[in-house]
Amino acid sequence: MLVGILAGCRSAKPPQPQPRSITEATRSTAQAGKLMEARNWQSAATEWKKAVDEYFLVNDLTNAAVALHNLGQAERELTQYNEARKDLEQAAELNNRLRRKEEWFRNQIALLQLDSVSGHTNEPGARLQKLSAQLSEIRNASLSGTFLVEAGLFEQSQGQLSKAAETFQHAAREFEAVHDRFGTATVLANQAKLFEQQMNYPAAMDAWHAALAQFEALADPPGVTRSVQGLGRTLLLAKMDLANAEQYLRQAVRNFQSLHDEAGLIESLGLLKKCLTLQGKPEEPNG
Repeated sequence: MLVGILAGCRSAKPPQPQPRSITEATRSTAQAGKLMEARNWQSAATEWKKAVDEYFLVNDLTNAAVALHNLGQAERELTQYNEARKDLEQAAELNNRLRRKEEWFRNQIALLQLDSVSGHTNEPGARLQKLSAQLSEIRNASLSGTFLVEAGLFEQSQGQLSKAAETFQHAAREFEAVHDRFGTATVLANQAKLFEQQMNYPAAMDAWHAALAQFEALADPPGVTRSVQGLGRTLLLAKMDLANAEQYLRQAVRNFQSLHDEAGLIESLGLLKKCLTLQGKPEEPNG
């Protein structure tokens, strides 16, 4: 009995300290994630670059690919499109070597989004066609839904509105199948913009309200802000309830300022200016 008690009281050896390179990589990754949430893109990019280097130093190619993907996303927000393309393509090359099909597909969607915002007008169609042929191999419904949203946006930009509507509905089914609330909210917002383009303003208002409710439940500031702006813009386009449109647009201006979203802010200020003019009110360019 005494031996058993003594054995039970014997102290365990302390765990081996984590290697410094791994500790630094983990720290940089955690810090970069926080900075991305705060939309501090420049500092986030700096931390993701550190993480990339640290993961390569220990030959952790899986996490290096993840860090490169996120670095590319931060650089896209900074409009550093050439750097973003290089890093996303390197992430895709790594994932292809590692036979990580879904992560490679995610990289390709990010490149598709980059093609759209950077003005590479000939590339989205070719990339879409390539990815469409491989969509059946993807078992992740949220990832499939995200791709379908991008496909629908491209079709919408090409004036293929009926086809875009069908693609958005397909995306919605994918998200709903796995209870992806953010994906569902994103589809609703894109359907609302499509209804706007079709001048179906009652349907657009319904879709914006539904999207807003979803984004509110998720406490997602960018989604809430885009939905509020959409409600104001739709009322303005329909020339209905301009007082309410003004309030929505004022909130959008405030929110975009808080989010440090310059493009969204400029768009909302322009809409607010039009709204005030239609009401015969003095312009307030600063919202």
